[in-house]
Amino acid sequence: MGAEFQLKQQAKMFSQNVYLPAVYDLHRCCRVERNLVVFADAHHDGRPEAMELLYRRLKQSRVQPAYHIVEMYLDFGRASKAEVMEYSTRFMKLYARASVVVVCDNFLPVASCRKKRDTMVVQLWHACGCYKKFGYDAKDDIPEGYHGDVYRNLSLVTVSAEAAVEPFSSAMHRTHGEVQALGVSRTDLYFSRKWRYRCIEAFRELYPDVYEETGAGSGRESDAGSGGEAGAESGRETGARGDRKTGSLRKRRKVVLWAPTFRGNAGQPGLMDLDTEKLQRQLGKEYLVLTRVHPHMKEARKAVKNHCPIPTEQLYPVVDVLIADYSSLIYEYLLAAQIQNQQDLHGSLGVHGGLVLYVPDIDTYMAQRGTYMDIHEIPGEIVKDADRLADAVRRAAGDDGSGLCTGESKVDDGALESGNGGQTAGWIGSRAKKRDAFLKRYLSACDGQSTARIAEKIRAHCFGEDGETSGPVDA
Repeated sequence: MGAEFQLKQQAKMFSQNVYLPAVYDLHRCCRVERNLVVFADAHHDGRPEAMELLYRRLKQSRVQPAYHIVEMYLDFGRASKAEVMEYSTRFMKLYARASVVVVCDNFLPVASCRKKRDTMVVQLWHACGCYKKFGYDAKDDIPEGYHGDVYRNLSLVTVSAEAAVEPFSSAMHRTHGEVQALGVSRTDLYFSRKWRYRCIEAFRELYPDVYEETGAGSGRESDAGSGGEAGAESGRETGARGDRKTGSLRKRRKVVLWAPTFRGNAGQPGLMDLDTEKLQRQLGKEYLVLTRVHPHMKEARKAVKNHCPIPTEQLYPVVDVLIADYSSLIYEYLLAAQIQNQQDLHGSLGVHGGLVLYVPDIDTYMAQRGTYMDIHEIPGEIVKDADRLADAVRRAAGDDGSGLCTGESKVDDGALESGNGGQTAGWIGSRAKKRDAFLKRYLSACDGQSTARIAEKIRAHCFGEDGETSGPVDA
């Protein structure tokens, strides 16, 4: 770790262990307001996507008295020291009065003091499943010499399935009662046809050559009958964009997204290199190769070729093949693909839901950080050699054309590893079966009703048996 990084850590520790607790204690005498809910985040200057549906749900609820919602967002990485201090001071004053605080990432101010029992802290977290080790299970995440508990005061941590309870409990040093498989609020969006088509339209504005209009529609795009927190309500409205005929669109090019996670510590993230321009040349004009780097790598993205400005989750409806490594976005991507194919919007699994794990550093990564699950459980092809990546992408896209490897590929009970034997045509169906089993194990609570369950926990804390919740939220 560099000297500058160490100085930042010392400043954080002083703020968390001395200054912020003092501010809270000065306001400890303030009464907790049972309807005051604070949404706070230190990684964005606006409301994070992970909070969007829960915010809307509480805003539209019919509880009496109505929720008093206060939003506090500031990207600490971009803000000045004075701005961070002023923001943190204001938060601590609110914290002393809040009935509920909602966060979705590490947020040191909330962990800085001994909070009141009447205050509930809800950690939505920003990722599904339990893939790479993090928190106190990963030496890179909590710097050596750091004093304090990053996850102190969390009352409720929402995760995507029972299989994620133990890993999150270990990583955050929380009890199983505090970590609950209520689902991940953001995933409710993936059940909304209306939201999905808005994503496609936004993508078409930036990349108009990927889709073409055929002039013949096959049904209108709405959420009628789609179910889900975001879906049911939005189906009652028929706006201009939501009433488009999705059947009139046909894809001319297959979209490939490379979305790697960072290496090392989030404060000093590193990026694995991949020549996406070479990959584009190898795949040809039938494919479009795009990149989305981890949000922590704000500086690195400036040097990345073909970086797409659209948020990653809004790309799921258009991506044919995801190239990932150890990023938890594989869970959401596969879930979105499963829902999309069940609703028959864009054809077979061979078009949507293709996954390739490009992990040339797998031995080093496993030794330094590790994962909670066997990587071979993931329904995707493992590739360690960049020269094999183009062929793996074609297989994942269901392309049996002339560009395939001559070597066979073997299908086992986990992932398919390139160069191990077997035929491409024989594993697409197997991939679908593995995907369904994988999602059942790691995302069983992400059923379109996650936000409703989380909102009910908040309502029960604030009002007990009193109050009334609203219906589904429009996407």
